[in-house]
Amino acid sequence: QGFVQIGWASVDGSDVIEYDLGSSFDIKKNTQFYPVWQKVVLNISHDINKVTFGSICVGYAAPVAQALTIKNLGNADVTVALPVSENFDVTTDGSATIAANGGTLTVKIQPKVGLLVGTYLEALAFDFGDEEVNFSVTAKFVVNDHLFIKYISNEDATYSANGTETAECLSGCGAKHTRTAEGSMKKHTADQNTADGLLEEYPYHT
Repeated sequence: QGFVQIGWASVDGSDVIEYDLGSSFDIKKNTQFYPVWQKVVLNISHDINKVTFGSICVGYAAPVAQALTIKNLGNADVTVALPVSENFDVTTDGSATIAANGGTLTVKIQPKVGLLVGTYLEALAFDFGDEEVNFSVTAKFVVNDHLFIKYISNEDATYSANGTETAECLSGCGAKHTRTAEGSMKKHTADQNTADGLLEEYPYHT
């Protein structure tokens, strides 16, 4: 894992910090500075182990992304290799490097748009280059086909054509499906033919 410099000392090999990194100080005499080293300690935490996006019908708009927070409790900056997935987008707003001693990184996870009907279950692997701190987050998303069962007449049948009927998806996605209502064409009676003056066009047969 190597070592990380944590300060400066005036004695070679010392583990006591006499001068902080990045600080300014006044030197009155010639002084040789030596780096103070500390063994790199990797310590990574994350706040969730799984994300679930429920189920939605095919043709959906993008579900709201869920956030994962990664915290670096170690003593050296680390860079995480984000998962590459065919079914989920895994993104950050900037660099994937996390500062040492408490730095955090927010990662957004979101199903991709346009997935076909099916169940998508995937372990998204976050790689820090060390098996002891690498971790995975399970993501799940279900895409259903529309369920159209209860059709209601649109009351648009005529004496020359069938009408239509419409059903709303029972999954609650708001999608609607309209089809021809077979056999719904209006039929004339003898009285209607006479009253409407349509006897010649639509003769009534007994």
